[in-house]
Amino acid sequence: RDLHSFPTRRSSDLPWAAVPVRVMTWTPRGVEQIGALPGALPQPMPARWYVEPIAQLDEAALGHLIDAVRAEHVPGLSLRNQPVAPWLGALRDLAELTALILDGTAVDGAALRPIQLALTRMYLAHTAVDDAAVAELAQRYPALEALDLEGTAVGDAGVRAIAQLHALHAVRSEEHTLNSSHITTSYA
Repeated sequence: RDLHSFPTRRSSDLPWAAVPVRVMTWTPRGVEQIGALPGALPQPMPARWYVEPIAQLDEAALGHLIDAVRAEHVPGLSLRNQPVAPWLGALRDLAELTALILDGTAVDGAALRPIQLALTRMYLAHTAVDDAAVAELAQRYPALEALDLEGTAVGDAGVRAIAQLHALHAVRSEEHTLNSSHITTSYA
């Protein structure tokens, strides 16, 4: 298992004071909180982890959060249930950020367009994304490995678009499932 160290500093030295976050990771049992920033984190850190703000963000707080993610080389960011759709263009120049969680936001295709990241994991459950948005994402992010579309308006056309993503091994959707060789549609 590939493990990473997180810089060891006193919490007062960390850039997280302006926007405290939960530190989360994906496990075989689901998502687990492994710490909070500012604060101490377990060492070594898992390869896949992300931060999620504790309080509701405004545009300035999102800017502080992005600065901290950039400075600390964070691999994942959750903006779950945050009012961030108009400000997503600020998500750029974050070379290490490969996972983005936008579940429960007002995000649609237009809000996703200005994002400039090298994503391999994208979580869009309960957003306003549709077939056209997913087709555009499939073109922009050919290395996607995980995609959550539960509770969206994505239909057969969007599923056909993501079927072309060869690295994709996990798709979550209410009406569509992915198996090892193709995507199938179920309406049960």
